[in-house]
Amino acid sequence: MSRNTDSKYVLLAGASALALSFIGTAYAQEETAPDDSRRLGTVTVTTQKVEQSIQDVPIAVSAFDEEALNKFQLAGGPDLVKSIPNVTFSKGNFTGYNFKIRGIGVDAVAQSGDAGVGIHQNDVPLTGNLLFEAEFFDSERIEVLRGPQGTLYGRNATGGVFNAITAKPVMEEWLGNASATLGNYGTAKYKGMLNVPVGEKLAIRVAGTYLERDGFVENTVTGNDIDARKLYGLRASVAFEPTDRLRGLFIADYFKEDDSRIRSGKQLCDKDPLKTSFGGLPIGPLDQLVTSIGCLEAPLSAMNDRVNSVATLGGGLAITAGLLNGDAFTAPINPDLRQIESAFDPQYEAEQTLYTWKGEFDVTDALKLTYLGSYSETEVASFEDYNKVAPTIAFNATAGAFAAVPRFTRCCSRTAPSMTLSWVPPISSAHSTFRADQVSRRPMSCAFSLPMMARSTSTLA
Repeated sequence: MSRNTDSKYVLLAGASALALSFIGTAYAQEETAPDDSRRLGTVTVTTQKVEQSIQDVPIAVSAFDEEALNKFQLAGGPDLVKSIPNVTFSKGNFTGYNFKIRGIGVDAVAQSGDAGVGIHQNDVPLTGNLLFEAEFFDSERIEVLRGPQGTLYGRNATGGVFNAITAKPVMEEWLGNASATLGNYGTAKYKGMLNVPVGEKLAIRVAGTYLERDGFVENTVTGNDIDARKLYGLRASVAFEPTDRLRGLFIADYFKEDDSRIRSGKQLCDKDPLKTSFGGLPIGPLDQLVTSIGCLEAPLSAMNDRVNSVATLGGGLAITAGLLNGDAFTAPINPDLRQIESAFDPQYEAEQTLYTWKGEFDVTDALKLTYLGSYSETEVASFEDYNKVAPTIAFNATAGAFAAVPRFTRCCSRTAPSMTLSWVPPISSAHSTFRADQVSRRPMSCAFSLPMMARSTSTLA
């Protein structure tokens, strides 16, 4: 009898606990019901040349609309590293940049080098682009595809593709917005957009951005503040739909920058001391030009020196001409990263004009004919001290003659070609040029002279 009573008590207790758990679950669901504004909506992308939901695309892709760009503070290309995995963005000291996806980019210092990541705007490939300089504005979305995309985007897409999709005109609807941002260092940023419908089949959209900011890096030689910003961008788009099956779009994009932007920060160094011997043999000043590498590999905490000038182009030419005797940077470096030493303030100019036109015709409900064309002009001019440090010793009072070049001889009895290389002084401080201005063939009787060629390592870009 007592055993049955205990069973009834246990059953009643279990039923009560089950009822309480249902009530608690229902109450918790009411309290924690997600707000619709926090739910992720459907993101449409065109990574496969057709409009699809990002969840249906079998590609590693990151997409950001205008709202997401503002929320995550993604102002331009370099900021993408904050929100996209396996992406790095670095600026080279020769004006170019390196946008890498999964470790694939371009490390070459050359105008003819091909990028490893394709840069597109509205599906138009841009070999010359200003992804580093320009800022995003009036964007429909930004897409970054990770992994090889050569099938759909052609060459230079081994690492992936960046594609900026600008906002298009909207038919039969007036739209507009404007924003202003003010901050320290005289920062002023303005953005705006206006969409104007013209009848039922034509619409015009105009957008622009402007950014101005004072420099916060001091050039201790000139006493001026540098690394300022002054740039703007304008875009005009015209869309027309004469019929339900025919659509056209024309976009004119312009960008301009003229300021004192510096391409890279101060260079810290663990100095490579000059060697007096190599392989047990004594070496002279000319040999030191080859054996010195300027800086040693070291942790950041050990980089408290200036570069060894013997390893630079300017220092090497000065030693060859007798203007210097060894390293010109002997004092410790100024550890303040916001102070540089340069005989002149940097100057950065960039300009781009891009025209894009697109036509679409629906042949059938399942077949669409698309034409896409573009024309672009891009110019970048930058003048900047390469090392951003000043020499601590002066030139010699009298310049000596160029050092004698050793010659090697061997017996021969045939005609051998000879080539004379001459150094052409650069027109600007952006580059140095070597050219072969004389190539001839001459008979050789017994001795063959082989001049030692000059070594070119640019120090100003």
